[in-house]
Amino acid sequence: MNKEEKTSSRQVKKTTAIAVALVCLIVGFGTGILYIKMTGSDRTVRKRTVQQPVSQTPPPRTNPLKQVLELQKKVVDNPEDAAAWAGLGHIYFDTNEFENAIQAYQKHLELNPDNADVWADLGVMYRRMGKPEEAVKAFDKAMTINPGHKQSRFNKGIVYLHDLKDPAGALKAWEDLLKVNPAVKTPDGRSLKELVEQLRKQVGSANNQ
Repeated sequence: MNKEEKTSSRQVKKTTAIAVALVCLIVGFGTGILYIKMTGSDRTVRKRTVQQPVSQTPPPRTNPLKQVLELQKKVVDNPEDAAAWAGLGHIYFDTNEFENAIQAYQKHLELNPDNADVWADLGVMYRRMGKPEEAVKAFDKAMTINPGHKQSRFNKGIVYLHDLKDPAGALKAWEDLLKVNPAVKTPDGRSLKELVEQLRKQVGSANNQ
């Protein structure tokens, strides 16, 4: 590719990024602004891990709109900033801007296709958009990249059970998860083995009818 063609390619990528960024900002985030104003910013976020001690001074609240504007500027200035695209996706995830999150995650994955965590987050967004088949594809991709990816395997079972109404598919997904991580617990603290045993009985009963 000659210098002129490379310059043209970069311009096309930047134009595409600008278009995506503006669509996310103007179309989708308008409703997000209203949602944030109504609910405040002390919502449960996507990847909260360790609960801070009660006596510790709470961290300052973040402003999702300010974060989005900063990240929008980053991706417009540098369309190949994979981390900025992922950051946008995470904010949209946390503020229930499903379509915007999907667009941002897709842009990130074009640049960094081996990020299993983002594939899993993309799958969750597809599920919330009412696209369970696309969600399963995203979870499968995460598992291809990282066979031990617990969250994608667990979420795949959830989608099969509750969205696709396929208990046998859910059972297979969770049995495969137990093979790679026998100590997995459900979000409510129960052993996944217990849930799998119950599901086996349900599937067996349905097959015998």
